[in-house]
Amino acid sequence: MHLTGDSTDTRQKWDIEGSSPRHQISPRFSLEIIKVLEFDLWMRYADELPAKAIDSYRTLDSCLAWMSFRNLELSVTGQHLLDDRHSEFSVLDVERRVYGKLLWCF
Repeated sequence: MHLTGDSTDTRQKWDIEGSSPRHQISPRFSLEIIKVLEFDLWMRYADELPAKAIDSYRTLDSCLAWMSFRNLELSVTGQHLLDDRHSEFSVLDVERRVYGKLLWCF
């Protein structure tokens, strides 16, 4: 998106050009290892955001889920596994994390 030099839009508080990544890719992979065990991968790459002074980044999330019973699921998930931390759309960094989840449906 580009603004013209004679624009009278006073609502815009930041430069739109350079606020969106020029290139992005986000492939996903899911594998049912056995009927009750599933493995997922999600890779993301986003180009730099010059208007926000944010570098390009790449990251990887993964999840291993075990559906042991009809209404119970146990999983372990890792997010942002390639770096300790990185910025995405703001000055706040996104940190690597790993967590477990117990899902019981009734």
